[in-house]
Amino acid sequence: PGEALAERVHLGARLTSEWTFEATDDGRTRVRHCIDVVLPGGPFGRIERFVLRRRIAALQRAALEALDSLVSI
Repeated sequence: PGEALAERVHLGARLTSEWTFEATDDGRTRVRHCIDVVLPGGPFGRIERFVLRRRIAALQRAALEALDSLVSI
């Protein structure tokens, strides 16, 4: 209680994922998932950024839904 657990994972040169679990005053746990991405530039950068943003959002939703299903049992 009162402590936080965090894991920071580098998933390549341009992507870092960080999960933080922190106890709250009411006995629950606050979960945060942050993704830090260095988006590409160059002639196809705009298209790549669009695709990456959509893919990362989908991955983040899926991860949080899977976590929710585990704690909702």
